[in-house]
Amino acid sequence: MPLTRNPIPPDAAKAFMRDLRAYHATKNGDQRTAIAARQAEQLSKHARAVVKLAEVKELFDRMK
Repeated sequence: MPLTRNPIPPDAAKAFMRDLRAYHATKNGDQRTAIAARQAEQLSKHARAVVKLAEVKELFDRMK
């Protein structure tokens, strides 16, 4: 995932953290995939590049 110099807006950062907590709170694989997919879409908008679902899942796992 490429880094950008543009900071992520505070509301997007809060949504990311909320989804991170929800991702780790559930053990349901389908719900985890839906959460990661939502964040992949949002991060892609802010990074102006494609952020893959697998990258978001790895990021979430590393941030546990």
